[in-house]
Amino acid sequence: MKKQELAKLENASNILKTVGHPMRIAIIELLRANRGLTVTEIHESLGILQAIASQHLALLKEIEVVGFRRKGRNVRYFISNKKVYKLIELAKGFN
Repeated sequence: MKKQELAKLENASNILKTVGHPMRIAIIELLRANRGLTVTEIHESLGILQAIASQHLALLKEIEVVGFRRKGRNVRYFISNKKVYKLIELAKGFN
């Protein structure tokens, strides 16, 4: 296998592992329904600690699924790669 092909597979594996966490799926679905939320809104909606929400968002930003906009002191998070919706729907279909 070529290095380039292996790198693509490793990237795909990383995306699947990162998105595959139940809380991250919940965050993605929450952002999809609300089109942009602050970390405070996310942690309050999901009933998790703000630090935990921030950690999950950081991982989703790392794989470029979530983006953010800063407006003054507020940071609003949004889905930056809509392909993730299809990925989650496909995964939900496996039973």
